[in-house]
Amino acid sequence: MLKRALRAGLPVGLRKGIAAWLARRESVSSRHWWAAELLRDLEEASPNEFHRFLWKHHLAYAQTYEIDLRFGPEQLHPSRQMLFDDLEKFLQENGVDPRTQVESILDVGCSLGYLLRHLEQDLLCGAERFAGIDIDEYAIEKGRSYLGEQNSQVELVAGDLSEVPEKFGRAEFDIVMCTGVLMYLDQETAAKMMAMLADRTRRFLVLSGLANPEFDNRDMSASQRRVEDQSFVHNFDSMVEEAGFEVRFRRWSGDELVSGNSIYFLIATPGTERDD
Repeated sequence: MLKRALRAGLPVGLRKGIAAWLARRESVSSRHWWAAELLRDLEEASPNEFHRFLWKHHLAYAQTYEIDLRFGPEQLHPSRQMLFDDLEKFLQENGVDPRTQVESILDVGCSLGYLLRHLEQDLLCGAERFAGIDIDEYAIEKGRSYLGEQNSQVELVAGDLSEVPEKFGRAEFDIVMCTGVLMYLDQETAAKMMAMLADRTRRFLVLSGLANPEFDNRDMSASQRRVEDQSFVHNFDSMVEEAGFEVRFRRWSGDELVSGNSIYFLIATPGTERDD
């Protein structure tokens, strides 16, 4: 009753302020729950804004992104290991040695930079540049500090997905990776961001999103909202093709879960028309 009264009686701007204040109060054990519940109506009305707020303030699902929970090979989620295994095999089958013939990578939605660190130490260890951007300033700060102590060359930048052109200029990367990020954007916004990511990709665009459990994502005529958290299930295949890229590898596992994650991976390369 209290949360409903607060949502009804207070404007959303004020409730955002309260939620942001709660985010900084570690002594409040239920702060993540309260922050999300204060803005539950926003989740329905504007899911982009709702998820963006939670990530920016390191709330709700963002709280699991901490140094001791993410860094180290033993902490790598099985679905991400599967993605990297697929990437390694794909590169090798296409005549690319990932350890010597990939020069740069950009991870969009990098959080602490733990995936970049894994790639730096293992799969893409010969690359000269590892860059990441994330809206979660807390995660970026923590990641920078930790990676600096490890003498890592990973560079992390705080910023929204839409700020990639501002933060990185016209730089292109051999690999642009975006995993578990576009699910928090509606179809129109996700398609615009896909085009922007493609514009920064020199060789390989690597994507991971939610799998439609009923039929293959590439057969979807429109994006769908997932009921439990109002995130989005997209057809990346069509978005990639609209951006002038060609899908070269895909994995769709339907309702099969890997440690709680559904599997929908794509690797795409610039199409012939785009190259011209």
